[in-house]
Amino acid sequence: MDQVYPFIDGMERALNRLLQRAMRNGDIPPLPAEQAAIAFMTFLDGITVEIIYGSSRRYKRRLEASWPVFWHGIHHLNEEAQSVVPKGDLTT
Repeated sequence: MDQVYPFIDGMERALNRLLQRAMRNGDIPPLPAEQAAIAFMTFLDGITVEIIYGSSRRYKRRLEASWPVFWHGIHHLNEEAQSVVPKGDLTT
């Protein structure tokens, strides 16, 4: 896991920056970018498990069911939402 966590943390930071840029450009509504990035990485982790251990049918079923829920959820967050992200979980 020593190699996996830095990779995942780096992806999370990159997504956080991407979301912040998208908000500045008006492409997405204001939202807590760090929280959305962590939620997306968790979503991606679950989908990846299906790709690796399941079948393409199970992967597609889970993706089609969960993506609209995720997308709807982040569009209903706002920048004033209290952050629920615990500090100190990232390896820097």
